[in-house]
Amino acid sequence: MDPLTAIGLAGNVVQFVDFALKLVSTSAEIAGSARGATESTLELETVYTTLKTFTLQLEVKETDPRPITGISEGDGALEGLGRNGKAIKDHITALEKIAVDCKIVCDQLLNVVGGLRVKTGTSNRRIKSFGAAFKTALARGKISELEERLNRFQISIALHFFPLLKFVFLSVHSSQPR
Repeated sequence: MDPLTAIGLAGNVVQFVDFALKLVSTSAEIAGSARGATESTLELETVYTTLKTFTLQLEVKETDPRPITGISEGDGALEGLGRNGKAIKDHITALEKIAVDCKIVCDQLLNVVGGLRVKTGTSNRRIKSFGAAFKTALARGKISELEERLNRFQISIALHFFPLLKFVFLSVHSSQPR
């Protein structure tokens, strides 16, 4: 065997051993967990369930007579603001659209994460934990991709909230007696 092939083989063996050790470690963490998942999986579930709940609050339902701000088309709440009123409505509309997309991606991520659990009280927990650890290793790429998309949504949500907060702040301060 030539030296370059031997170095390549050694590198592959080291990668395999590293992967196997991580798999065993993750499997042990899942087997020892009272909730049947790794801490990072449980954390992802908590964070993105919270984000999904938040985006549901931003989403306008067909049955809602007024959007998230309580401003409807003909109620005159934004009249007299000129361009500012249109800009505020544009930010509100953008937030509503982002909320729908964000909820969809949250659902996708929560479905992936939900498949990484082992039900508590099941037989062959160690074997099932090993299977869940293997699924976790395979799902890392998909989870990272979905998290990146959700991070972009979160940034967009924040960028649309700042002008709305400024509007509310100025509205409150301009209506107070001096």
